[in-house]
Amino acid sequence: MRRTLDDEQNGCNGPRDRNGPRDHNEPRAAARGRFGEALAAAFLQQWGYRIVSRNRRVGRLELDLVALHQHELVIVEVRLRSREDHGSAEETVDRRKRARLRSAGRRVWEETGRPDLSLRFDLVTILARPDGLRLRHHVRFLDPDGPGAESLRGRM
Repeated sequence: MRRTLDDEQNGCNGPRDRNGPRDHNEPRAAARGRFGEALAAAFLQQWGYRIVSRNRRVGRLELDLVALHQHELVIVEVRLRSREDHGSAEETVDRRKRARLRSAGRRVWEETGRPDLSLRFDLVTILARPDGLRLRHHVRFLDPDGPGAESLRGRM
């Protein structure tokens, strides 16, 4: 095995594989997840959200973002996709994941000790395409009585 200066600069620990340089200490999916969460957080902050927690562990579940917006505690699930041929990002949040999000969100809300805050669940989906990123913010995506499909659209 031969290492080159180019490999060292790109973080490769060996010959370049067909997927390009990679930090072997962090799985590719985790790096993509962090990237998506950072984009979502920046987008939400532009709309007046205050991010209070990232990757918050609640039991066995990790909440991507926890934010405050007006008088609401907002639990934000972030989904980053590069293709939609196996379904949209919205479709990847199945019934089981929704139930776990509700349970974890309630625990975080109870821990705040702030009964004046209402609890809300949002979804931010990011579609990474060669021509750019398409970001959609689905407000109250878990609220059966809420607008569910209401979304703010943004291109970054």
